Amino acid sequence: MRTEEDLAEHGYAEKLFLEKVWFPVFHHFDSLNPEYEVEDYIDGYKQHASHATRAQFADSLMRQNHLVLDGWRILRFSFDHINDKPRMCQQVIQQFLGNYFGGTTA
Repeated sequence: MRTEEDLAEHGYAEKLFLEKVWFPVFHHFDSLNPEYEVEDYIDGYKQHASHATRAQFADSLMRQNHLVLDGWRILRFSFDHINDKPRMCQQVIQQFLGNYFGGTTA
């Protein structure tokens, strides 16, 4: 089981996601690899709106395309949704897992 020390290395948005969204749904961090599954995929508005160059934005889109091609399933949440609407994010994860493990298609 992962400890607080394991999570201390990750940024504020990632910790907020784990605290407000992940833990209330699963009640543990077992089998979670935050450095791959969480860290780089919480989208801050400023990250894309003003701090990314056109090339960085294009690279980010291509990176996601490669992850999808490699079999990753990607859910994207904004920082504002995690902070202000965590229950909605929890429901999206639960729906995803129901579809993914329940055998239904969207």
